Amino acid sequence: VYEEFRELTPPGDEGNRLVQKLAERLVQADLLARAAAILAHQTDYRLQGEEKARVAVRLGAIYLLDKNAREAMKYLTSGRDLYAATLTGDAKINKLKEIDLLRARALSQLNRTEEAIELLNGFDPSPEVNRLRADIAWQSGLWEDAAEALNDLIIDQALDPARPLSEPQADLILNYAVALNLSGNRVTLNNTRARYEEPMKKTARAKLFDIVTRPRKTAILADRETIESIVKE
Repeated sequence: VYEEFRELTPPGDEGNRLVQKLAERLVQADLLARAAAILAHQTDYRLQGEEKARVAVRLGAIYLLDKNAREAMKYLTSGRDLYAATLTGDAKINKLKEIDLLRARALSQLNRTEEAIELLNGFDPSPEVNRLRADIAWQSGLWEDAAEALNDLIIDQALDPARPLSEPQADLILNYAVALNLSGNRVTLNNTRARYEEPMKKTARAKLFDIVTRPRKTAILADRETIESIVKE
């Protein structure tokens, strides 16, 4: 209907809000490229100032969902520059951090992994930053970096080995063990097995954890296949 009667779109702010709502509906329907095209026209030709910055950042996020990292970087950078020029104080710091986390994801999709991790290393550790570092390092096969970030996430959880583990916590420990195994860090892997073997026995990940952390002298070919299947999953 919108495309058939585009000329009836109200002028000014009312029309801009209508188009932005339409774009969000398209995102919900997984029509990401069409949503991005609508917002790109707004950003390039209709909006100014902080409103342009807001829509540009949202557009960048949509391009990321659509695996179009090049266009995502373009609009995230544009939005960041506009916010840097218009905001002050904590509002500016928080908004630029939010955008830089998205930019790190875009850099990762562009296979500029080291730049992405360097950008994240500029922030104080937090669960949000640690999770993104772990995800980017994991997808790039940087197992030492992934293990470090996953360990930070475990510290964030303040896990007590004497208490039962939730399913997400068991997955986190298993992923940490996989990263340690693939990075060749046998000492820390053995320590991880000793620390979490008992609580992991009571979870659905018990067998996998045992395979990933067992001493190398008893390893078999199936172990590597199991680890690779975990990585793919």
